[in-house]
Amino acid sequence: MTTSNTLPRLRPTQAMQYFIAPHVISMDDSGYLYVPTNCRPNSNKCKLHVVFHGCYQGLSFINTTFVEHAGFNQIAETNDIVLIYPQVYPTMLNPRGCFDWWGYTSPAYASNIGLQMIGVKQMIDRAAKLHYNPNDSPGERRTMHYTEAKVTS
Repeated sequence: MTTSNTLPRLRPTQAMQYFIAPHVISMDDSGYLYVPTNCRPNSNKCKLHVVFHGCYQGLSFINTTFVEHAGFNQIAETNDIVLIYPQVYPTMLNPRGCFDWWGYTSPAYASNIGLQMIGVKQMIDRAAKLHYNPNDSPGERRTMHYTEAKVTS
């Protein structure tokens, strides 16, 4: 069973925090990262998947229930897939806490210059720089290090 102790929070870059007003785009300043046991340096090349929660499924509505119990982590563990769970929260323009699929952030919401997509891309870039402490044991909570980011749990 996966707990929030095995899902460290992955923070976007400081540049995003200054470039984009989080309250305007509903983007939380962090998301969650699931890294399977076999995804260690020199052991396997792992795939990466971004999991977008639905409306009413973010932290502010159901805490980490979606991240921990939607079933993606078990599939990722079996198939060596690193998962990123970005998070959005409700705002006046987005009271249901949905990712932007209709244009509340900008007309470019579904493109690579969409404001939420810029933040997700920054999370992907950070996850790609991930490496592990070689003293960690497989299956235990692993220490995560980033070249640019601090991970908190």
